[in-house]
Amino acid sequence: MSRITRTTLVAVGALAVVTAPATAGAPVVGAQKTWTGAKAPVSVPGNHLHRGDRIPKGAVLVYREVTVSGGTAKRRVVLTLPRGKGLTGIAVSESSDVEIRVAKDQTRYSGKRRVTIVAAAHENHSGRITVYGYGH
Repeated sequence: MSRITRTTLVAVGALAVVTAPATAGAPVVGAQKTWTGAKAPVSVPGNHLHRGDRIPKGAVLVYREVTVSGGTAKRRVVLTLPRGKGLTGIAVSESSDVEIRVAKDQTRYSGKRRVTIVAAAHENHSGRITVYGYGH
């Protein structure tokens, strides 16, 4: 095989890897962001923070957007608070098409900086939700 042929095969193979589609139906998780608004966009259960309430000084609300399109694939979503902060609650925007649960090994997340959540679509449904982590 000539040098040009080998180079062409390597280039075509690399292109195939780069353009390969993601697993159909696998949730897409956006980058983590920090809520900068003065008022809470959601109620956080167990924290006396309700939608529209002013977020207390020293508290932080981080979030990630999760989009699912059909299928039943699952995806882990990690929320991390800044150093010195501990989680006190998790909330999600409403959607009946996306299932969210705390990962089995993460059920005691209170007071920790990081929590892992599992997101999945209900079979043959699509939707988008926002997952929030709240703490002090």
